Amino acid sequence: MVDIDIKAQALSAARNRILQLQEQMTDKVLQMAAEVGKLMEIVPISDAKAFLKARCNLPTTELSTYVGFAKALKGSMGLALMSALKGWETDWEPMFRNPHAGSAHSAVLRISLSSPSLSSDFEFSGDWRSEPVTA
Repeated sequence: MVDIDIKAQALSAARNRILQLQEQMTDKVLQMAAEVGKLMEIVPISDAKAFLKARCNLPTTELSTYVGFAKALKGSMGLALMSALKGWETDWEPMFRNPHAGSAHSAVLRISLSSPSLSSDFEFSGDWRSEPVTA
């Protein structure tokens, strides 16, 4: 019986550490996408990619991820809002669907699985552009 408790504690501790790391990784990806987005507003995409690859040593696979996020999120919603909502365990996809950006919004939101839950007095209407509705 003691063996099961030790395993359960180890699994629980590992889960908590992994979820914390996932949350930190999500935050870093959003921060990198924001920086790449700022750069792409100033210089052409080809120049931004060349700079990030040559001067910042970003691997091509990471570069395409950040450029993709920056393109998908441009003009749809702020990264601060994305960062605030990313951890909530709910299906935001219908509210954030943008036919021009595909499902990048939901992909970002589903990266982190640990989160506070929505309180009963706070909810969104069906449109992400509208203000939150309080009950």
